[in-house]
Amino acid sequence: MGKFHNGVLGTMTGKVGGVVGRTWKGINTVASYQPNVSNPRTNSQMAQRGKLSTLTALASQLNTGFIKPLWDRDAKKMSGFNAFIQANMAAVDANGDIVWADLIASRGKMVKPSLAIATVTNGDIYVTWDPVISDAYSQSSDKLYLAVIDADSDKVYTFPAISNRIDASVHVIVPDAAINSFTIIGAFRRLDGSVVSNSDVVEQ
Repeated sequence: MGKFHNGVLGTMTGKVGGVVGRTWKGINTVASYQPNVSNPRTNSQMAQRGKLSTLTALASQLNTGFIKPLWDRDAKKMSGFNAFIQANMAAVDANGDIVWADLIASRGKMVKPSLAIATVTNGDIYVTWDPVISDAYSQSSDKLYLAVIDADSDKVYTFPAISNRIDASVHVIVPDAAINSFTIIGAFRRLDGSVVSNSDVVEQ
């Protein structure tokens, strides 16, 4: 049985007539009651589920060190995790593979960092970027957030807030020295977390 709390203008929980009331992330919602939910498996729906599965696997590894600091603050009525997935459905091709050049790893007011891979030796990766400030939002003290994705295993290594924009380079060490083919994604975040940059992607 559905219940109204604080009268008909308050919140509603449960089923009342043909609608169901619930609270989601503090938001009161009402949806039509669907007693017989089917599970259709058309080609387009299966392809969409495949994309979702691919992105969820990536986002789960990026979440703590990359997505939370870069997405959570500006995500509207959803978690940064879900906002990241929603923004990147178009970055997964028909085969379920991520097109890295299309990935939106971060989205913000600052311009992207324009990363370049300087050298790679036995798991040591040196990354450089132009420290010149070219927009009204960037600052010399912005922190770089970096992620390295192994192209063979899809394992992700995150390096949050590892360097300042002014430093122009950073050295990271991945635990698996056998990595020879990988993708690097990076973005800047202001010290107080109020502004982030668009992301850049570099494939090795």
